[in-house]
Amino acid sequence: YDYVRCGIQCRIALAMEEPLNRHTQTRAAFTNEISKLNRQVRSHFEGVSKDLLQALGTHNISEFEQLLFRHYKLVKHLRVPYPGLLNNLTSMHEQIANYTEDRVKEVQAAAKSFTLAKVKQCIDSMRKFGQVLSGVYALYAEMIRDRPDAAIDRLNRLCSEHFGGKELVHLGRFYAVLEIPPNANQEDIDRAFRNRSRECHPDKCRSADDAAATEEQKQLNEAKSQLSDARIREAYQRSLRDPFANLLREIPVQMRSTVVDCLKNSDYQTARDVMVSARDLGLISQLVDPNLNAEECKERVRQTIKEHFDELSNKVSTFWLNQKLKELNLVLERMEKVDLSFSAHTDVYSSEWNKRLRTDVARSIKTKADKLWQTMDRMARGGQEVSQMLQMADGLLALGRLMDEIPLFKADASTNIEHILDHCQEELGPNFIFKLGMLLEQGKVGKKDSDGNITADDKRVARVILNTFRQFRDILTVIWNQQTSITQKDLPSTLREIKSMKVSASGQQSPMGVNTQRLQQGVDKYDELYKNFMQEWKAGMKNCQDLVTDVKATARKAVPCRVHFWGPHVKELLPELLAGIAAYFTISKSGDSFRRLTKAGTGGQHVAVTSARGAPNEAINADTILQKPHTIQVLTLLRLFGYDSDGQSLIRQLMQIRTGEGKSMILGMSSLLFALLGFPVRCICYSEYLSQRDFKLFEEMFEDFGVKSLVTYSKITTFSEDKVATQGDIRQLTVDMLKGTLKPTVSVGVTSPVSGSPASSFPAISGGSNPGSESRSIASPATTSMPTSTSTTTTTTVTVPSACMGASGTVTMSAPTTSTLRTVGQLQHGAASLGASNQPEEILLLDEVDMFFGADFYGRTHDQVAVLESSEVSDILKMIWKNRSLARSQLLQQVKASPQYQGLLRALRGFDFVVDREVTQMCDDVREFQTPPYHCDSGNNRIGYKELDGVCYDIVYGYRTAFAYLHEADNKNFQNSQKALTTGLRMRVSCGQFCYNKINPACILGVSGTLDALGGEEWKIMGKYQIDCYSTMPSVYGKSNFKWWNQEGVDPVTVVETRAEHFAAITEIVKRMLEDKRAAIVLFETAELLKEFEKSEYFQKVSQKNVLSESKSHEDKDYVIKKAATAGQATFTTAVFGRGTDFMCNDQRLLDAGGVHIIQAFFSADKSEEVQIQGRTARQGKKGTYCMILCEPDLHKLFGSKRRIAGQMAPKDLYNNYLEIERAKLQHQKHQTIEKSLAGAEERDGMTRQYFQALLAGSLVMSQQYFKDLYNKIWAAVRQGRSGGGGGPLHVVFCLDGSGSMGGSPWRDLMQAFTTFLNTRRGNPDKVSVVIFDDFSQVAMSMVELNSALSSWLSMPGGGTRFLPALRDAQQLLSLGSQEKLAPVLIFMSDGANGDGDCLSEMQHLHQQHPDLQCHTIFFGRGGSERLRLMAEAVPDGQYHHSVDGIALQETFKSIAVGAEYTK
Repeated sequence: YDYVRCGIQCRIALAMEEPLNRHTQTRAAFTNEISKLNRQVRSHFEGVSKDLLQALGTHNISEFEQLLFRHYKLVKHLRVPYPGLLNNLTSMHEQIANYTEDRVKEVQAAAKSFTLAKVKQCIDSMRKFGQVLSGVYALYAEMIRDRPDAAIDRLNRLCSEHFGGKELVHLGRFYAVLEIPPNANQEDIDRAFRNRSRECHPDKCRSADDAAATEEQKQLNEAKSQLSDARIREAYQRSLRDPFANLLREIPVQMRSTVVDCLKNSDYQTARDVMVSARDLGLISQLVDPNLNAEECKERVRQTIKEHFDELSNKVSTFWLNQKLKELNLVLERMEKVDLSFSAHTDVYSSEWNKRLRTDVARSIKTKADKLWQTMDRMARGGQEVSQMLQMADGLLALGRLMDEIPLFKADASTNIEHILDHCQEELGPNFIFKLGMLLEQGKVGKKDSDGNITADDKRVARVILNTFRQFRDILTVIWNQQTSITQKDLPSTLREIKSMKVSASGQQSPMGVNTQRLQQGVDKYDELYKNFMQEWKAGMKNCQDLVTDVKATARKAVPCRVHFWGPHVKELLPELLAGIAAYFTISKSGDSFRRLTKAGTGGQHVAVTSARGAPNEAINADTILQKPHTIQVLTLLRLFGYDSDGQSLIRQLMQIRTGEGKSMILGMSSLLFALLGFPVRCICYSEYLSQRDFKLFEEMFEDFGVKSLVTYSKITTFSEDKVATQGDIRQLTVDMLKGTLKPTVSVGVTSPVSGSPASSFPAISGGSNPGSESRSIASPATTSMPTSTSTTTTTTVTVPSACMGASGTVTMSAPTTSTLRTVGQLQHGAASLGASNQPEEILLLDEVDMFFGADFYGRTHDQVAVLESSEVSDILKMIWKNRSLARSQLLQQVKASPQYQGLLRALRGFDFVVDREVTQMCDDVREFQTPPYHCDSGNNRIGYKELDGVCYDIVYGYRTAFAYLHEADNKNFQNSQKALTTGLRMRVSCGQFCYNKINPACILGVSGTLDALGGEEWKIMGKYQIDCYSTMPSVYGKSNFKWWNQEGVDPVTVVETRAEHFAAITEIVKRMLEDKRAAIVLFETAELLKEFEKSEYFQKVSQKNVLSESKSHEDKDYVIKKAATAGQATFTTAVFGRGTDFMCNDQRLLDAGGVHIIQAFFSADKSEEVQIQGRTARQGKKGTYCMILCEPDLHKLFGSKRRIAGQMAPKDLYNNYLEIERAKLQHQKHQTIEKSLAGAEERDGMTRQYFQALLAGSLVMSQQYFKDLYNKIWAAVRQGRSGGGGGPLHVVFCLDGSGSMGGSPWRDLMQAFTTFLNTRRGNPDKVSVVIFDDFSQVAMSMVELNSALSSWLSMPGGGTRFLPALRDAQQLLSLGSQEKLAPVLIFMSDGANGDGDCLSEMQHLHQQHPDLQCHTIFFGRGGSERLRLMAEAVPDGQYHHSVDGIALQETFKSIAVGAEYTK
């Protein structure tokens, strides 16, 4: 490394070249030697550069410093003879600048998050690097300062900002010149000066260039002179100790500032985290001079938080004392959050305020309740005076205010009200309750305002009481009957409004005729019979049991009947059956109230009470208290059953009725009628909560008519599971197969067994369906009709490690809770139906059919997962969790070397492939255990996930859920950790996929509020189920009063540019609604966005508000829903509550003000969802308005476009000419994706059925072979799904090694493999980008289609090998693909070692920018590449491949193209 002499000799040689070339005898030989010298110099230069960058990439700063100094000397002494060397420096400078920038960002990120241990670690490691920057690098940068270089400028700026600035650089150069360390003393300086002078002094180094030697000696003299001053040396050493000094000094200031902001916005969790982080200030206090006063800083943060809590506690006392309940509730909402975050930090927070308040409120509730009890006792003894009734109403309002305005004490207040009303009913009679309710409904009692009117708040509280308590149910019935009687049209007019449509196979609609005369006859007959039934009951001639007997006798007249034997013998009896069912419904739901009311009214049909609308003591017809179907609901039922058709079959068809107008009644009566005729009935709803709500409405009737066993209300996943369960438990049978204990279940014809090794005993493993504790997975794509089961099932959840639709899906499973399952018929071999011809025909009733035929069900599969429980599995999961910080390859290697792993292999002998893949999936999932977010139910020791409108505890996401259990157990968040871990730590093996689209019962009927919103694609799907007609029924309440909100200065559709503007616009409209005495309901797209809004300052600006979230209990949800449609109330919720949630409005004051206003805070990709959300207002003929407030970035994400929208179009044009058009495109793409995925899903469905039959037949060897094929197929589908195969279009970015070693046949092999990939993917709407790299990189293709890529020619540059330039180009290309919503795939191929580090930070950055990135790294040649392996492991969905030759390379590229794993 004697570059001084080397430079001199090179200059001499090059100077001799021209003179010697004149002598022909020596010209050729000398030219050859000069070329050889040039190559050697260039090769040495590249080698030093590569070594330097490699040292930097491995964070070996000492080696980097030595190599940088060597590089400095090399450039210094050889740049004159070889000026071209400087042209290759830019890339190296960029990589050093990028490294420095990344390290600085790492420090800044740690400081921003107040991760102070990380800050200390980073700064300690950066001190040495700062010394290099201020020393050798500064010397080097000064030498080449005349060359423009952006990277050098960046480095200089970073040095100036974070590493002591110009002064430090100035002094550091002197140390570099003398080649001494920063801690050198005077003796070291003198010695270094003498040694360096011998090398550089012109008198001592005669062979050197005099001018250069003189200049270098001058630098040495200056360095010795400066550093001989001890004060200068001390200043330099002090500055070296203080990198990032300004940043460190700002941390305590930022901590307190962040805490103040968090306290202001009620973000107490973050405030707590900052306070905890402040305890670590001592770690960094010594890193800056003068040292930080850590204790003082901690105390400031702590005191700021404590003062805030003390202030809130004082407000609680003050507001309660002054009975400012609204203000009190706002503070209590904040204190509830405080308690969740700070209950363990008693030095800043005390819960004494809670105890005091609870005592005070309990005393107040008791006092108010005692007054009511006393009033009741007086009334019971001395009659019911008007003044006493007013006292009762006032007392109820007093308790109601506490219940309504302080949800924290709702349970106590409502319990007292419930007991009081029960006592009223018993002691004072139902007529008194009725009168009391009418008084509350009219808003005649309560506090009065300055004008002498009852306050708006008390009117609202009165409505809440009426809506909440069952004792006032009769009042609501009277109101409903009065309202519908006003809008009731004559029957002929109603019949003319029925519209019926026929839908062709292409989705085109055409009108169908409606036999109105026949329908009128049916309604007339129904009315006559219904009145007869009711008159006989009123007269005491018949009781409910007599009515049941009569209806069942009528039903027997229609037997036998089947779907295709549905002629006049059935249809003529429909009005009579419906009349009997309706009469029984009326009597069972409101007969007792009618009897009590008429008895109190001395037996007459009219009762003197305070009416809902009239004057006091106006007579009300007692019939208005009876709950009964509306005429239009009867018409819908007759039309649904084909009463007006001439055919002999029950036609598959759908009915559209407006939301909120009686779907539950129609579905319940339909279920009961079909069951009476002997049909098993399954009523399907998308929501378990809504399904059970509707079932409870008719449950007693199903029992009384003896048909409860024939009627099941459930979700589609439970329906599918029940179908499978009729034949047997595929999960338990799979466990038996794995154990080797499989036995025949039914007689099945099977083919000859295939060869395979028998499974050995399975002593250590137990498992199976385990009813009540197992879980369920969300499905993947699409299957065959299966027999019906009427047995009760328990929905459970299991996860396919990766064998569901996503990386780690979830599978819905229901395991039978009874020991007897009906086995019907024989199973047919192959992929045939698991059905039987003698099975009763099942009727499927659909609630909201668009959900059933949407992508969530039609295009997915119901996945089956067997659960294996053993100590080995539990120990392996714990081992992975404990060592999760290891690199994936190290972690996997450690697990496979463990005795637990070997024990599991022995227990599952013959199934090594299962163990290997499941354990590999465990190692992948441990990094993602918090995705998706989960909910920990500490009291019940379980983990749950959001599902539609609730939290489901029967869902498992691969092994992520197991690690979530371990995380919560570590934090001691379970009451019984051992019980929780027993549930959570299991192996989950995929054992089948049943397609939802194969569910095809005897007949499908359905009701929906959104049929008009369905497009041609949805109708094409329905055509596959032979559903090709529907009817639109008129409204029970007449013409809709729904309106898009369009007032002066406010648009019905608003688009804003930022999230802050989004929240501000929503808040402004909500506040305006409340000021106008209206109610507002805001629907956000996700729970996460709702939480973000709750944490914002805008949420605090709304006074009377409630949040309706999935995590609330059913009781709390019901309360918020009932309260939402009352004047002055704001409710914030999510999109899932936009379907089926009945925000019923009985508040006349609200209706007079304009009704409920709905704000949809996102744009629906499905039109039907938008229609459903609109249906949350203007329900049941009432007034209501609706608007959209949208955020532009959300639209960009939805549509995959960066088009500027905000303020660019009028609202009408915005909606019709942009939003609707883009939505149509999305729907078309969605259905294309669904149809494309069905073929593979149906193949897996057929394999599942074949495997299931082998299990049922008890064929162990055959089951094992079928299982292996099925298991591998599911895993291949999962891999394909993760790489985009079968899903949306991909953007595949290739980074291909074009270095010199790839020349000749390797390059030809690579091009052949590349072509194979493109041909395999041909026909997909993918985009391809290609980066070719050697020392540098070039983008050869950018976002081209497959056909264009196939016709393109790629050339090989043939230089060295550096990965970083290629990865940076790949990052830019992947970002382009993200704008078009393309699934990102990176394929990085090389045949050799690179010279620019491990590239791990770059790979991690790629993953951060593209979380769904699938990465494949490929080493081509012998030996393998640990670096490429680590690069793949830096990405959660990364895979390393080793292809030894051209054939293997083609196979690798092809397997990646189809989504299969190929590692050789």
